[in-house]
Amino acid sequence: MKLILTFLLIIIVLTHCEKDVSTAKPNIYTLTTVDGWLTINFKTNYTIQVPNDFLGIGMAGFEGNTFEKYSKDSKIILSYAYSNGGTFFYDFGDNLQHPIPKNLTVKDQSGISHTLDKTDFYTQNSDTLGIFYYSNDTLAFGKVYWLDNGFFKQALDIKFYSSECLIVQLIISTIKRK
Repeated sequence: MKLILTFLLIIIVLTHCEKDVSTAKPNIYTLTTVDGWLTINFKTNYTIQVPNDFLGIGMAGFEGNTFEKYSKDSKIILSYAYSNGGTFFYDFGDNLQHPIPKNLTVKDQSGISHTLDKTDFYTQNSDTLGIFYYSNDTLAFGKVYWLDNGFFKQALDIKFYSSECLIVQLIISTIKRK
């Protein structure tokens, strides 16, 4: 039975996280709650759920909020720290351009460019509330944009191994307004 479940999980990962982006349609996920996961503050007006064994301080800040949570093996790293160059930090970063782009190009901390050419949409009651752009690399990069006050705003940076794609997608689907 375990072999069958493992095989099915591999098929799901291959079909959801490594599609040929030239023909792939975006994944659409409905916001959810995961029983047994830890619910924590994500932003001033939002919560997120993560597996109980994740480490990191989560949301913190004295002059605005920052966020960091990561898996014990560091295969998933969730973070944000949005500032205008000063000492104050904001819950959200830049607005997503309109119309919504099919992909994004971002630079990592080393200045290397990555194309985020995969897209997931997160919905509730048929309304799109979140968009997740990510790369198809073994060590993937992603950015989550969340609808706030009528605009999709940068909400979360994610670095993850492609083998962890389903967990990342599930974590994103737990973002909720308080």
